[in-house]
Amino acid sequence: MKEMFIKKYVDILTKEDILKFASLNDVELSSNEVDIIYSVIKNEWKTIVFDDYKIILNKYKNNFPVEKLKKIEELILLYKNKFNM
Repeated sequence: MKEMFIKKYVDILTKEDILKFASLNDVELSSNEVDIIYSVIKNEWKTIVFDDYKIILNKYKNNFPVEKLKKIEELILLYKNKFNM
């Protein structure tokens, strides 16, 4: 059931949604970083949510500054824990 709801959300997710979420969490993103995050979410959300998200972070670690990558990981963990994923 959770998977269905998450898929529906991912299907309608926009780059503007990512920018708004980042802004709410005090993260500034370049347009390239938004593009990467958008693509990763659209294509690899199942791994991020249901499997080892660190596989994805390691795959893209060279695309983000270390501090920004740490913040992304914190947010992933926050929401995985919040929704028992």
